[in-house]
Amino acid sequence: MIMMVADILKALGIGYRLQLNSLGDQNCMPSYRENLVAFIDTCGDNICDDCQRRKSTNPIRVLDCKNEKCQHLYVKAPKLINQLCVGCQSDFNTLKSILDDHAISYEIDTNLVRGLDYYSKTAFEFVSDNIGSQSAIAGGGRYDRLIEFLDGKPTPAVGFAIGIERLLELIVMPQPVRNGYYLGAMDIESLPIILKTAEKYRQTDTAVVEYEAKTLKNHLKGADRIHARYCVVIGENERMSNSIWIKDLVEQKETTLSLNAIIKGQ
Repeated sequence: MIMMVADILKALGIGYRLQLNSLGDQNCMPSYRENLVAFIDTCGDNICDDCQRRKSTNPIRVLDCKNEKCQHLYVKAPKLINQLCVGCQSDFNTLKSILDDHAISYEIDTNLVRGLDYYSKTAFEFVSDNIGSQSAIAGGGRYDRLIEFLDGKPTPAVGFAIGIERLLELIVMPQPVRNGYYLGAMDIESLPIILKTAEKYRQTDTAVVEYEAKTLKNHLKGADRIHARYCVVIGENERMSNSIWIKDLVEQKETTLSLNAIIKGQ
């Protein structure tokens, strides 16, 4: 799952930092919770009201507190990753080994926790430094107790959520590169000349012909639609002067060239 999210973000051109933590399981979490609550008690009234409430309901959540004063106090809090049972430690080491083998860099964040009790063992988040404080763009972990919470049989599970709106903030759509020629006639009489001119351009480049006579405005729209670099148009005035009108859609420059010079390659 982690490798899949990494592939998605890479394909979208989004940079990220991968954060990992282990939340243990029923073998190591209870004793850790007791140690954490004992530590929180030593902080007395110096912690915020939310942490005071979480201490009795879901103490591990205090580690995710955004209050700077609380975070300063929790620097010395016991870390679950240092109290994992043999099974959880083995699983976490295996995960890190797999990520190392696939050149996926990560950092251990001991404050990465979850507020839902069905989480166990691995928790992960992909974060970006380019969208302010709400930096998580995807996250998940193991939901090994979820099915039990739903009155089902014990069933190991894993999953993640991804923030579509946050992805949209980070995706930079590639700008199409303009190349080739778009050629169009402004009247039926000019169409044979356009066809002959297109054949000349095709000897060295791509050339797309519009076979319906249109106004200059519509030809420019057509050239823009196919991301052509040059829009080449012939109408009555050009036919009478034996010339063609060309606009460079990158440099936004217009010019008129001799039709004979184009056809003869001069």
